[in-house]
This record gives sequence, C-alpha cells and structure tokens, in this order.
Amino acid sequence: MTGEGNIYQAVVQYATSNTGQTVGRGECFDLADTALRGAGALSAADYGEITADADYEWGLAVMLHSALPGYVVQFRNYSYSAVTQITVRNMQGQIIEEGEETEEHFRPHHTAIIASINATGPVTVFEQNANNVRSVRRNELHFTSRTLPPQTIRTGGNSETRRTTITVRGTIRIFQPQPR
Repeated sequence: MTGEGNIYQAVVQYATSNTGQTVGRGECFDLADTALRGAGALSAADYGEITADADYEWGLAVMLHSALPGYVVQFRNYSYSAVTQITVRNMQGQIIEEGEETEEHFRPHHTAIIASINATGPVTVFEQNANNVRSVRRNELHFTSRTLPPQTIRTGGNSETRRTTITVRGTIRIFQPQPR
C-alpha cells in the first residue's frame, strides 16, 4: 500500500475511533482538520485562508467515481430530498390507499469525511455539527439525483409499491488528501 493509502486509512480510523465524541469545538471543520493533520496530510489552512464561510479546499479535487474512504467532502447549499410515492392495492389490483413520505437533509456549509461509497446508492460519511449534533456520527447522504426502481411488498392479500425519487441540490466537492 502506498503512503497516501495509509493517509486515507488513518483519516477513517480517526473518525471511527471518535464516533460519538466531540472533536475540537464540535465544528464540522474540526473533524476533517484534526483527522488530516494527524494522518500527516495537508489541511484546508494549507490551501487558503480559513474563514467561517470559506469554500475550503482539502487536497486534490476529484470526481465522485474516483473517491475513496478517507477523502474529504465540502458542501455548499447542499440538500437532498427523497420523495416516496406509496400505493397499496388489494388482491383484485384496486388501489385502496395512496400516500407520500418525504425525507430531507440540508448541509448549507459543511465538511465531512467519506466512510464508504455505495456505487448505486448513498455515500456514508463521518460528520459532526450536522442537524445540531456536535459529536461525530456516521450518516448516509445522497450525492446524485435519481429515481430508484419500484419495490413491491406483499402482505396478506394486499401489495404495497414504493417509488422513490431522490433530488440533490447544491455543490458537493470531493478532495483527495495530500501528504504533508
């Protein structure tokens, strides 16, 4: 394994070992900054001025398909909504119930560390100071808009079909940490 690979492993290990704890002041920046510095990588301060509203750089910018665990994500005005249309049909195929569920997540100005990537679904990240929680947590976030294949579940004589559309907005920038 290369030295850089060890950096990514060290960043993930740091975030994993601090899950449930508060790193630094509990800011999202603090988690990435401390993990990168501890792994021997450059941090955002090495790339530019750190201000409360800066669009931080954390290394070499890469596309999502090139990202690995241990890479850092910088969000700007990010949100995703997952809208699920639910249709319940009886044994004769008649609709007996319809509804909708919505899940929304917002990260207006935020930094996270990639924990794992699902090629067909959400990205699992380590983050803190998200949704008013200042300790390190693992969360799943969607980085691409898409419509999922419908899923049908049969219970008794009825069937329930769920169709989910995920809409992602804002900017997501992914950075490959660089050795110091």
